[in-house]
Amino acid sequence: MSKYHTFCTHNWGKNRRNHEEVVAIAGELQRIGVATWIDEEEMSGRVTATMCRGIDDSATFTVFITEEYITKVAGTGRNKERDNCLKEFEYAESRKGSGVMIAVVMEPTMSDTSKWLGPVGANLSGKMHIRGWGRTAREVAQEVANEVERLIPGFRARQQDATQADADARHSVDAALAAHIASVSLTGKVEAHLHTFGVELLKDLHSCTEQELVGLGMKPMHARRLLKGADGDAEEEEAKLQKRSRHAEAEARCQQEAAAAEEWQRQERQCQEEAARRHRRDEEAAARLCAVQQEWRRQQVAVETQQQPQAANQDSRQNAGKVAASSRQQPPDAVLRVVGAGRDTVNGYYKVAGSLNGKRHYLKIGDGGEVAAPKTEIYWIKGVMFFGKSQWKFVSVFTGEMYSCLGNSAAPPRSGWNVVGRGAPAPTVTPC
Repeated sequence: MSKYHTFCTHNWGKNRRNHEEVVAIAGELQRIGVATWIDEEEMSGRVTATMCRGIDDSATFTVFITEEYITKVAGTGRNKERDNCLKEFEYAESRKGSGVMIAVVMEPTMSDTSKWLGPVGANLSGKMHIRGWGRTAREVAQEVANEVERLIPGFRARQQDATQADADARHSVDAALAAHIASVSLTGKVEAHLHTFGVELLKDLHSCTEQELVGLGMKPMHARRLLKGADGDAEEEEAKLQKRSRHAEAEARCQQEAAAAEEWQRQERQCQEEAARRHRRDEEAAARLCAVQQEWRRQQVAVETQQQPQAANQDSRQNAGKVAASSRQQPPDAVLRVVGAGRDTVNGYYKVAGSLNGKRHYLKIGDGGEVAAPKTEIYWIKGVMFFGKSQWKFVSVFTGEMYSCLGNSAAPPRSGWNVVGRGAPAPTVTPC
């Protein structure tokens, strides 16, 4: 004959809510004579051995189903294969089989058995289940008791016999034990429970554990009072438990905050290292660009040096003719005159054609004041190359002549122009 009529397996749930509901149902089962095994306090120490003994000593196995419980039994919860719910279900399945399992659904979302995945679905989805949500603990307990009676033939008759035996045994309990029970304000029903468990003398209590007394149907507080011997000790122990729980929660919060701070510092270090790498890449790119520019300028200077001696005389004669030709007529709107350049496309008169980069922009014009073709222009550009220095540019777009003069003056400099493209020597710029 089993010591307990049913073993209650459940998950505690958020803020112990599901656990409290299951404890209330178990309390109603005890009240109507169904002996239950339930971990009213979280198990510690030899958890697996205690749980296995409870299942072996129970005639049936009542499963209080929630979404979290199904996840735990499937091995996909936070504790994976180490989860107590998984161990309980697998052990009960192997030792008792699904034939003595009673399903109680504690959440409305789980009333659809197609959502029962894993071992719970494999063993219980095809069976009738009891609705545990939206009802009183007494109503649910009565249906569970009916299932227990169906699974344990003669359950009610044995229950009545046990009640009479408990009443008879009450008279045989040691007087000292009875006095101790009375001193901690517990009822005589406790004496019958103790007699059933084999405790008839006060000294026998020393071999009992709180979990075993709870398994007999006592409330945890009553079991602690019985073992401690005084209300004050029990209340003090409860206060200590609460204090330890608060301390553990505070320590857990501190650990979480420390972990979050450490993660933030790690990410900050990664950002700083990435910024340093980008800065190094930018510096290397700038150095390569500077080297390319310097090499280009060196080559240009070498080419110009080779070309200038050969063309000096011819250029002088050509420039003289160009100066004479350009002096014949000054077009209207002319503000600048350019002479002495290596090609006629640059020499001539220029007028203001608006602004560019914050300074005046000049275009070459013909005798009638129209813009000359090909387009030849003078403009200022804020330096982003040549070591960040600003400069005036002098460009003939289609023929390739190009001159430059470093500086930030309001108007194009008269002299100091450098040959950048074809067209040596460099010109002279004078205002009209």
